[in-house]
Amino acid sequence: STVSLVLSGKGKISDEIRNRVIKATTAVGYQKKTKVLKENGKKLVGIIATFYEEWNFTLDFTRRGLQFLEEHTLEIDCVPILIPIFKETSRKEILNRILFSGVEAVFSNLFEDEKIFRNLEELGIPVIVVNNENLQNQFCTVCSDNIQGTFDCTEYLIKLGHRKITFADFPRPRLRAI
Repeated sequence: STVSLVLSGKGKISDEIRNRVIKATTAVGYQKKTKVLKENGKKLVGIIATFYEEWNFTLDFTRRGLQFLEEHTLEIDCVPILIPIFKETSRKEILNRILFSGVEAVFSNLFEDEKIFRNLEELGIPVIVVNNENLQNQFCTVCSDNIQGTFDCTEYLIKLGHRKITFADFPRPRLRAI
C-alpha cells in the first residue's frame, strides 16, 4: 500500500502524498517499529555530517564539531549514530538513512534541508541545526556568533594599540549589512 511504501521509504511517491501520509500517521500516533538494536536500551541520536569536496577546507573545524556532538551525546547517556551526507546523496536517500537508523533525535552539522527537517519533526524526531543560521527561525539552532567575536577581538587589539588590522570575508548574500 502507499502508506507502507512511504513509511519504508520505497516506491516513487510524490512529495504531496508522502507529506499527507506522514501527517496522517502522526495524527493517529503511529510509531514505526525499528529493527535497529539499541545499546543497553539507550536512545539513538543521529549526527548528520556533510562531506562536500568544495568544503574540504572546513574539515578541521567540522571534525571538532562532530567530536563535540559525539562526546555530548555520550554524556547525556545516548548513542551517537553518524549519518554521512555527500553532495550527490538524494533527498530521499538522506531521509531513508535517518529513518532506518532508528534515531530518536538528529543534530545536523552544517547541512540544511528544510523539507527533510520538517518531515522528521512531523514524525516526532526533533532536529537541532548546528552552525547554520539559515534555518534558525524554523528549527532549534545552535550557532557561533563569529561577527560578535570578530568585533570583540578587534576592539581588544585596538585597546592594545594595534592599528593595522585587516578584515577578510566571503560574500554573504543573506547578511546584506556585511
